This record gives sequence, C-alpha cells and structure tokens, in this order.
Amino acid sequence: MAKRTHCDIIIAWANDDTIEIEVKYNKTGQWCNIQCPSWLPLNEYRIKKKPVYRPFTYEELCSKIGMIVESISGMGNGQGIIVAVSELNSNEPFAQIGCGQHLSAEKLLKRYKFKETGLPCGVKI
Repeated sequence: MAKRTHCDIIIAWANDDTIEIEVKYNKTGQWCNIQCPSWLPLNEYRIKKKPVYRPFTYEELCSKIGMIVESISGMGNGQGIIVAVSELNSNEPFAQIGCGQHLSAEKLLKRYKFKETGLPCGVKI
C-alpha cells in the first residue's frame, strides 16, 4: 500500500513538531510556520528544523554564574543555581549547581535549561 501524501509530516505534526508551509503566491520560496495545516496535496510542507546547541566554553559558562537552571524532563536534580565553574584535569568546563552537583558542560546541555528563558544550557550554532 502506498503512503498517502504528507503522511510522515502529519505524524510529526501530531507529535508536536513545528510544520512549515512554502509560500508560493509570491514565488519567493519562503517557508512560514503553520499552526493548522490544511494538508492539501498541492501544498509543500516540511518539518521545521530544530536549533542545534553546543556546550558552553569555560568563559561562556563563567558568565552564567548566578543563573537558575532546571532539569529537562526529570533528567537532573530539579533546579538550582550555577554557583561556580571550574576546569578539572581537562579543557572541559564543569558547573557546580547548588551545594555540590558538578556537571560537565556537555551534561549541563543535555540535562538542564535556563529557568528564566527555557533555553538549553548551551550556545546555539
């Protein structure tokens, strides 16, 4: 049985991915977010690319001291404040969250987001 038009994109939309539609009336090839797609066969839709983040460098992480972070989906220990930054025996920076949890910049990115903005603890690339 052949897949229906837009099948994979409809499934992604149902899973809360952001969908974009190509604006064809002005022939710019511009893509815009669409909340309620009509799924017309002649329209072009795509899944919006999610931003990619990299871990903070030591200097970047130092500028985040005092900021409140919270765990993503229970992957960390609730929330806390970045109280110190260090480089232990490597070039990778570590953040101290609260009274004792030390996380590498990579684990901080995977497990935490900033409470105020909801953005991941890393640099968008």
